[in-house]
Amino acid sequence: MVGPNIGKGLFGEVFEAKSVGEQVYNKVVKVQGLQTKEKFETEVVILKKCSSKSSFPQQCGSFSLDNLFFIVMSREGESIEDIVRRNHRGSSEMLLVLIPKRGAT
Repeated sequence: MVGPNIGKGLFGEVFEAKSVGEQVYNKVVKVQGLQTKEKFETEVVILKKCSSKSSFPQQCGSFSLDNLFFIVMSREGESIEDIVRRNHRGSSEMLLVLIPKRGAT
């Protein structure tokens, strides 16, 4: 079940989500429309690699429907925006930390 919108960015929006029958919104769904399938798939791969790190959400699933891309993940940790603000770093600098170099595992 999709709940209220909790964030919006250049490429999409994030909504609270929960499984049917659950009382608490313990997941989020990111809905994106302004990107290619290749960029979406790259984001899914990066999220899967980061999911074993503490404070990163666990990816529950991903799919596309009517030219929209959806990523469902657990609701935990901090948003990238919050981390960047707390550390007073520019977003591009933070992304360099998160995105592994090609060929790196």
